[in-house]
Amino acid sequence: MEVLASKRRFVIVGASEDPAKYGNKVFNFLLKQGCKVIGINPKGGEINGVQLYKTLAEVPRDDAAAMTETVVVFIVPPKVTENAVKEAKALGYENMWMQPGSESDVAIQWCDANGVKLVHHDCIMVQYRR
Repeated sequence: MEVLASKRRFVIVGASEDPAKYGNKVFNFLLKQGCKVIGINPKGGEINGVQLYKTLAEVPRDDAAAMTETVVVFIVPPKVTENAVKEAKALGYENMWMQPGSESDVAIQWCDANGVKLVHHDCIMVQYRR
């Protein structure tokens, strides 16, 4: 948790245009905290004027330092998380957060075995407020 506490750049996998969904709530919460927030949704779209990318691979990579300072937050079903953590690591992301409901033992074990800094079974909004 301490490793991720200083991060101010987030990629939300499962960002949603629907204000009732957590993919929207987390996105907007982090924006309001002054963080840089990038959203991923297979349909694309936008949230509050911020473009959503359809895949992680579409996200522009500023530089290697920015990649190591970014936390990828998963707000998707566990089976989607299992593949998405591998894609994120292959793209150079090292810090990941699985929101409650998105985690799976398979994904957690894969992250542990592959050197990913990971938080799981905890809500990023709750922890950020602390």
